[in-house]
Amino acid sequence: MWGNANPQLVTEPYEVLRADFERHPKEWAFDSYAESHWGVPVFLSHPLVQQYGARNVRPIGLYLDKVKLHLGDGFTRGSFGNIWSARKYTTFIVLNSCLCRCGCNGHCTTDAIMRVINASANCMQRGVESTRRLDNKPWSVPQDRRRAARQGEALPYGRCCVTQARADWPERASWGGFKNHSGDMPCMSCDTDKNNMCSRFHLISPSSFPWGLRTHEQYLAQLNDQLIRLTIENIETRDFIAANLEWRHEWPHGRAIKTNAPAAILQLGLKPGDRLMPCDAIFNPHEFDSVIYKFSSALFPETAARVPYHALSTSQSPLSIPPSPERIHLGVP
Repeated sequence: MWGNANPQLVTEPYEVLRADFERHPKEWAFDSYAESHWGVPVFLSHPLVQQYGARNVRPIGLYLDKVKLHLGDGFTRGSFGNIWSARKYTTFIVLNSCLCRCGCNGHCTTDAIMRVINASANCMQRGVESTRRLDNKPWSVPQDRRRAARQGEALPYGRCCVTQARADWPERASWGGFKNHSGDMPCMSCDTDKNNMCSRFHLISPSSFPWGLRTHEQYLAQLNDQLIRLTIENIETRDFIAANLEWRHEWPHGRAIKTNAPAAILQLGLKPGDRLMPCDAIFNPHEFDSVIYKFSSALFPETAARVPYHALSTSQSPLSIPPSPERIHLGVP
């Protein structure tokens, strides 16, 4: 990790599930389950199932659990599992005291972890082993020898789709870049707002839901409207932007354009408060100063005047970075 964070170990989820398949192959077989297991809308409506058929896709889930320890510390555990068998395996554990303290509110650590989860989930959606390291560096020896030998091979359990992403609300919101229950748009799944969140409970029943549901496409469209994308052509432009970035140790946390930035920043389409976000070329905001090739960088506007009231997100989620179709599709934001 970066900043003041300690290195964190993350086991690739597709490798964890490979081991589960080798130990329990029958639990991955479609014919081992009744229609009550797989005949549910969240699975049958998933784009991969629509494209390849229910027999050829397996549903998997991502789970985040936060545990409080003594002396004010705690940890977050991330796990993946085969939904049909209800068996989950830990892929990472990170102590709160090990999160980055650069001013990012821990996101330099959590975003990097979720980018690993993202890449692994994409491998499972394609049904193949990873063909490259996440940092685009050559496979290292001996640590990556087994991965290098298997790169591009079909996964033995086939293609998977992520149909569950569960966590306590604060963790799910923070790790996914959404507003929490105290925000003006407190729900990532429906269109209620803070003023009407509790006003329609009497209308909820097994056959009715008073709020409109959000779709994955609406979420991506909203991010596309809010993200500012720059193509940085040379080192001078990069250094000029870097000189006008500062770390904010209060909300909105992160590395953002300075309040007193010069007028030339405005000519680039940026304004004070716009926050630098990770993208495919920049793994985290700390790397911005060292990138030496032409790349695209995404900055997210955080100033109140630039973020509409109905905005769902506080940042782009590492699980759904638009506009690449390779990103994980959760069915709903």
